[in-house]
Amino acid sequence: DSLGAIGTADPPDDSEDCLFLNVQTPALDDGRRPVLVWIHGGSFVNGTGAIPWYDGASFVRHGDVVVVSINYRLGALGWTHLQHLSPDLAGSGNNGLLDQIAALRWVRDNIAGFGGDPANVTVFGESAGAMSIGALLGTPAAAGLFAKAILQSGAAHTVSSAEDAAAVTDALVQELGGGGLDRLLTVEPSRLLQAQQAVSQAAERGRIPGRARGSAGLPFGPVVDGGVLPAHPFDAIRDGSAASVPVLVGTNRDEWNLFSLMATRIDDAAMLLRRLGRIVERPEALAAAYGDAEPDATHHDIHNMVMTDRVFRIPAIRLAEAQSRHQPDRTFMYLFEQASTAFAGRLGSCHALEIPFVFDNLAKAGVELLTGPEPP
Repeated sequence: DSLGAIGTADPPDDSEDCLFLNVQTPALDDGRRPVLVWIHGGSFVNGTGAIPWYDGASFVRHGDVVVVSINYRLGALGWTHLQHLSPDLAGSGNNGLLDQIAALRWVRDNIAGFGGDPANVTVFGESAGAMSIGALLGTPAAAGLFAKAILQSGAAHTVSSAEDAAAVTDALVQELGGGGLDRLLTVEPSRLLQAQQAVSQAAERGRIPGRARGSAGLPFGPVVDGGVLPAHPFDAIRDGSAASVPVLVGTNRDEWNLFSLMATRIDDAAMLLRRLGRIVERPEALAAAYGDAEPDATHHDIHNMVMTDRVFRIPAIRLAEAQSRHQPDRTFMYLFEQASTAFAGRLGSCHALEIPFVFDNLAKAGVELLTGPEPP
């Protein structure tokens, strides 16, 4: 994860003993301050709530609010759907989501002791953190645990069907050499992480048997399992699962530029069509539509624009449309357009760029690698 690599030098941890949270408060008193709970991103496989970019000190000093950042189980440890292998393990594909719910319950029960108001909790998160919030908005067990929600570069579409999640689990078992459920439950964590990486690479290329077209990428994450997530969260939100929750959702103008920076450049039409063919049945029509709209765009530019819209912008718009049925005056959208000067300006207003601006942490170590020197 690019942000994790920039934000911390700590080595990756393969332990499930990660369910800690951080609290920053102006005072340990009887104040009833608004509470901000941050859910970090990292493609559901990386990250931590303790990355220096997520230091909430500016919020505490200047906003008189309490800031909480949380951790949750990641990758195969947090999001492996095992229900098709054993009914006793129903819900395992949403362990990470259940961890987030447990943290929100802790905040509800304890934040008054840190000067916070448990009735005025806003969850906010970016990328997989925002996608998690999209799922939480449609999760019955999360109802009432937060009053407001802010989703940065993530919405309610990034969830797997039970069938797709089962296909990922089967690929994980195969990568481990077979052995079914017993192998998954007894494998060494380091070996499990190696298999997780291989499955993630296969998913990015659309090469997991039994996984639906258009599911390329992010094999680990929330699952519509009929239990923890009874229905697709977008459908639940549209039907009023979070009808009382004001929502702010938005994206950055050039999200995908970050992911394509180190990838092979798309220099010809054939390569563009192969990439688009992983996610749609009519890649020619899609490429032509974007080319007509942006005549000066290169093949590489078109791919970046398609992926920005597909993964981030359109899901954000759809979430706002669904929630505005219930909160017409308190559903808001933003578009972040501040451009980076790093990498000769190739990043534009890319994924994650807004984070140091949101937290007022532009002086933190490593930020200039993404923003460029001396950001405004």
